[in-house]
Amino acid sequence: MQPRGLKSLAEVSSRVREKAPPAEVAALLQATFHLPPGSLAASIEGEILLLSSQDKTVRFALTGLEFQILRFLASHGYRALRRVRWSAA
Repeated sequence: MQPRGLKSLAEVSSRVREKAPPAEVAALLQATFHLPPGSLAASIEGEILLLSSQDKTVRFALTGLEFQILRFLASHGYRALRRVRWSAA
């Protein structure tokens, strides 16, 4: 039971977590999908997540998972993203 007037640490930190998403999208996706370091590049252009990879197997593995990627990133603070686009390079 908590005394009146005191907030839990989770309640206080939840506001900070919502405002500060992780700095590196590519590193987060590489760790999540167990990709080799440097195999995926990601950048954000407004509401679009731009993904590029020199490794065709990485692109083949992630193609079709765009909705799940957006949902995962939204749960980690990237709520403004609406679309995923693959770079031709």
